[in-house]
Order: sequence, then structure tokens, then C-alpha cells
Amino acid sequence: MLRLDATRLGLEKIVAASNQFIAEQGLQSFADGVITQIAGLLGVDPEGLVCCAAAQDSPLLNGHPEFRIIAAAGQFRSLIQRRLSEIDDPRIVGQLTTALKERRSLIEARNLTLYFAKTPAEGFAAFIDSAKPISDVDQELLKVFCTNIALCAKNIELVTKLRRDAFFDRQLGLPNRTALVCELDQRMMKEQESGCALAIVDIDQFASANDLLGHDYGDALLKATAQRLGEHLPANVFIARLAGDAFAVMGPKIAVNGETIQACFQTPFVIEGVHQPVSACVGITLLESGRRSGIEYIRDSYLALKQAKAAGLGQTLLFSQDLGSAVRERAHLLRDLRLAFEQKQLFLSYQPQIELSSGRIIGVEALMRWRREDGVLVSPECFIPIAEQSGLIVDMGRWLLQAALQALQRFRATGCADLRMAVNISPVQLRQPGFVDSVSDALRLTRSRPADLELEITESVAVGSLDPVIALLKRLRAMGVTVAIDDFGTGYSSLAYLDKLPADRLKIDRSFVRALERDDNGTRIARTIIVLGRELGLQVIAEGVENQNLEELLQALGCNETQGYHYGHPMQESEFIAWHARYKGDQN
Repeated sequence: MLRLDATRLGLEKIVAASNQFIAEQGLQSFADGVITQIAGLLGVDPEGLVCCAAAQDSPLLNGHPEFRIIAAAGQFRSLIQRRLSEIDDPRIVGQLTTALKERRSLIEARNLTLYFAKTPAEGFAAFIDSAKPISDVDQELLKVFCTNIALCAKNIELVTKLRRDAFFDRQLGLPNRTALVCELDQRMMKEQESGCALAIVDIDQFASANDLLGHDYGDALLKATAQRLGEHLPANVFIARLAGDAFAVMGPKIAVNGETIQACFQTPFVIEGVHQPVSACVGITLLESGRRSGIEYIRDSYLALKQAKAAGLGQTLLFSQDLGSAVRERAHLLRDLRLAFEQKQLFLSYQPQIELSSGRIIGVEALMRWRREDGVLVSPECFIPIAEQSGLIVDMGRWLLQAALQALQRFRATGCADLRMAVNISPVQLRQPGFVDSVSDALRLTRSRPADLELEITESVAVGSLDPVIALLKRLRAMGVTVAIDDFGTGYSSLAYLDKLPADRLKIDRSFVRALERDDNGTRIARTIIVLGRELGLQVIAEGVENQNLEELLQALGCNETQGYHYGHPMQESEFIAWHARYKGDQN
């Protein structure tokens, strides 16, 4: 019974050690269990020690390559943590050294040294002092035991490696996002951590540098950044790699703030022998103990980082409740917009376009509108940018295009002949593969002619590479679809790209039209745009015409077409049909 109890005790220690394998005492507990179980199998008191040898980078030995005592029992307990070479007993030193170097077990009359192989190159040895001779049966039993213990040791080290892979970034050796979340959650449970801050650091223009200079350069920059943060920030700061070029820094506010972190980037980095200036944007949030989860703080820091990046290079922003409220409002608005689109709450309004020389209606612009269930209209200036940022504008734009062309066919059936339908196209839509095909499909499904459709694009299409946009617009015009440049003069480098974009019409922004009545500068700007359009062979249309005086001023300047409240507000389909009949009657 005593032998059975001792064996059970040894097994319990080995099993318990598997829950502690990351810490050094986990391996010690495991080895202690080995001694207890061997002694139990032999029916002797636990008198012995376990010595381990491992590679330099073994996580089980914290980088100590020498033979070392990791567990001991009985008269040998005082030898724990000592080097094998420090032991005075030549018998023990000789047997353990032989077992570890030759990777084999040694069994003598009253002592034995068992070798347990974790890998072909690594293992540990247990020396057991026995007060009685070891029988042949016990020797066979010990061989089976060695095999089982070696397998258990392998499993422990495997789990150790898996856990390290789960909590550490392989490339940089830093804790990863999972480790950061765990660390945050643990710290939030301590009241004293309320004086801490979390910062997310993002290297400016990293993706461009990585693509331009190569991935080896990008990898070197990441390692240099990790090293710089580690060298310049205090030891009590927790540094992790979140993803890509984003690093997390957590610690006392005095150490984790915009000034201390940006100071890490003041000196140029040396990358592949070249001094390279590097900047970073930083988003910071202050931690409050016990109130929120680690994931929530990471989210807040990312929100602050996003706003910092929008402000420019090398910027820092501290998260605030106002920022969080604004983000939540946008999230709620996007949620409501998705639901409204799915439930067909969006609708189109139509505003007429007039030819100045004849006064006749030559076109109509389709404008997307959103009325909530409570009847409140949401401004397009609120929901269109969110639709673009989320990508929802792709589906919304596809619906708008087809719905507008269907409406055009109904207009013609009621006597509104010779109208073109102008539809606003987002840069997000233009970048979508298959956009030209989607336009062709809409024309085919609605039995519309390409000449019936005009696509209005804004100057923001000039952001990024212009060549693909030019090629796409040429394909559309080759089909017979016309193209108008909307809001001209308010965006990106208008004159720099105007002569390159294939277009048919230039649309003067309402801000310049309204300025016509205020001062001579407004008149000069409008005249310049009209002359420019004429020189480039473009028709010019002015939007925001709200009275007769503006119409006359624009006509005198040589503007071709106009659009605005002077002729009609944006109207729903039935209202437009009725308005068209009245307007046509007045013209006759």
C-alpha cells in the first residue's frame, strides 16, 4: 500500500506540473514527481536528484546550457539549482555526466541513473540512491517508466512551444496581441494600474516603403523599431507587436505618452547601413482599473491612432470620450444605413438641368435620399461618406444606377423626351473590378441607350494612380456614355489633371456660382472655369443657380447649362413628371 501511495503521489506531481510548465518551478515539480515515482516503484525512500541539459534557447532552462540540478529529494535536496560540476560526490557526477553525454541509463547494484530523451539532442537524467539491490523485474519496470516519462516530457515541451507561439510574435520575439490583452486584463484588476496608459504606435508610410524597398528592408525596419522602443523606454513598460507595423506600449503615464514615444523616432534609424528618418503616429488611451476589458482599451487606442494618422505624419492623439462618442455615432449610422438599404428606405430625387441658350430641359440629375422611419431626412453629407468608407456605396451605387435608368424610361413614357440621366459615381465604385460591365448591364436591363447616361465623377478620382481611371473612362465614353467632372475647383489639383481625364462636361461648384453676386473675384473665377472648359472642348454646367440674376450672369459669361433651385428643387418621380409638364407648358 505504501508503494502504491508513493507511486500515486509521484503521478500527481507530474500531472500537476503540466499546468505550470511555463514557469521554472513547473519543470522542477515535474522532475520532483519523477523522483517520487521511481522511488515508489522501487519501494525505497525518495533519495535522488534530476539533472538536465538542454540547448541554449530551451524555454525550459531559461537559456542555461550547462548540466544543472533541477530537482532533488532527501539528503540531496540542498543541491537544487547547483551546477553538476559543483557537486563533491564523484560517483553522482560521473554517472549523471555519462548518462547525459551518452544518452543512456546506468543501473548498478544500489543506485541507478535513468536517462529520459525529450528529443534526439535533448534530455534529462535522474539519479536515485537505493538502499537495496534493484531486481531484474524492477529494471524492466523502470525501462517502461523511462519511455512513458520521456513522452510526458516531450508533451510538456510541445505545449510550452505552442503556448509561446500563441503569445509571442515569432519574427520579433515580442509579446503579441493575445499576450497584450491578457496583460491588460490582469492589470485592470489592480487598483494601482489606474495611472497607466496604452499607446499604439504605427510606422508612417511603412507599406509604401515595404513595397518600394523590399520586404527585407521592411523586416529590418520592424526589428529596428522594436529595438529602439525597448532601448529608449523604461524597463517597466510592456511592449508588444500587434500586427504589421503596429506596436503597443503599456506602462505608467509618465513613461507612455506622446513625448516619450515620439522621442524614440527623433534619431534616424540605420537600416542596411543607411541612415533613414522614420516617423510614427501614436494613439493613446488612459487606463482605468477594473472598469473595462483589454480589448476595449485596444479599440480606443486604435480609434485615436486612426485620427492621428488622418492629421498627418508623426502625429499623436489622446483618446477622449468625445472621440469615442463620434465613432459610436458613425457606427450606429452605418448600422441604420445598412438596414435602410436592405429595407428599401432609400429613394431617388431628381433635379432638372436647363440649356441656357434655349431654356429647354436637357437632363436630370438623380440624387440619393434617405428618410428614416420617423420621417426625418438624413443629409447625404452624413451618410454618403460613411457608405464610401464602409464599401456599402458599391451596392448602393449599383442600385442607384439601375433605378435612375428605369425612372428615365418612365419619364419618357409620360412625355419627358430627350433627357439624359446624370448619376453620381463614387471613386470607390470606380476602383471596383467590373465597374464598366456593371454599367453595361444596367443599360441593357433597362433598355437604355448609352447616350442616355451621364456619369458624374468628382476630383477625388485624381488621388492615387490616374492611369487606370483614364483607361476606365475611355472605355465608358467608347460605349457612348458621357462623363462630367463634378464640383470642379474644390478638390485635388484640378488643373493638373483636367486635360488628362476623358470628359464631356465640366460642372462649376455651387460655391463659385454663389460668389458671382458677392464680389468681382467670384465673377473672375467663374469666367476662368468657363473659358477653360471651352478651350478644352467641354460643355460647362453651373449648379446652385437660385435666382434669375445668377442665370443671366452665367449666360453672359458663356456658360452652357445650369441647375438649381431657380428651376426646381430635387423632386421625387411623380413630382418631377408634374413639374416637367408645367415647365414645358410655360416654355410653349
